[in-house]
Amino acid sequence: MEFGAKLTELRKAAGYSQQEVAAIISRHLSPITNRAVSKWEKGATFPDAMQFIWLCEIYGVAGLVGAQRTELMEAIYGLRSTTSGTVYYNGQTLNIKSPEDAIKNGIALITEDRRARGIFGVLSVSDNVAVASLNDYLKFKVMLDHKKINEVVDKSINELSIKTPSSKEQIQNLSGGNQQKVIISRWLAKEPDVLIMDEPTRGIDVGAKYEIYSIIGKLAAEGKTIIVVSSEMPELIGICDRIMVMCEGRITGVVEGQDMNQEKIMELSTMFRS
Repeated sequence: MEFGAKLTELRKAAGYSQQEVAAIISRHLSPITNRAVSKWEKGATFPDAMQFIWLCEIYGVAGLVGAQRTELMEAIYGLRSTTSGTVYYNGQTLNIKSPEDAIKNGIALITEDRRARGIFGVLSVSDNVAVASLNDYLKFKVMLDHKKINEVVDKSINELSIKTPSSKEQIQNLSGGNQQKVIISRWLAKEPDVLIMDEPTRGIDVGAKYEIYSIIGKLAAEGKTIIVVSSEMPELIGICDRIMVMCEGRITGVVEGQDMNQEKIMELSTMFRS
């Protein structure tokens, strides 16, 4: 399915015009995890990592292993510290030092490792949807409004077609595709303007992938900006308006239109490899 062409028509019908919503510059990334390697200890960089992203756009990020796509997204989101660099949003400079800062500014991230860093396996579907928004469901600043939470969860289950026996089912008992839809629901409950999705279809079956693609297309048509990081070039080509390609921490090009093909993306993905 060619989502790009359909999205163009949806945007015209909705009356959206392309507007510049984000420009990202990130340099001198330093890790905050314990998995650093020698390259990181020397200080990895994203020289001239500046790109403009548009309202309603599905913006792909491609590259081979070691391209540092995830690291760049985590730096933008505040999961990794930076020694310099700026995130611009709607013409303003954002000071993002933590995920909380990113969320307050309308940016959300779905991480690439669903099981390790996405779901809370022993918690229910309802808890997994609501966990990022609990402060929004407080009554008198001390009590959770369970009625409101249930309304949000039931709406998410219906709108994203989450297959679960009930909202109280442990999320670990759901299929990979339905777990991913629950995570998407979690962040949509925060009503972000920019949603970063790192490997959104990894480890799920073909049918579930199509459902995720449909959700991405619908969100973009509704006016959200979606950044999709994926190792699957056909996936990016099929759903994205443009694709940014990285190699060894550098942005080597942005392709669109007829240049969005596997040969061109692979050429850019290996530009700095020996």
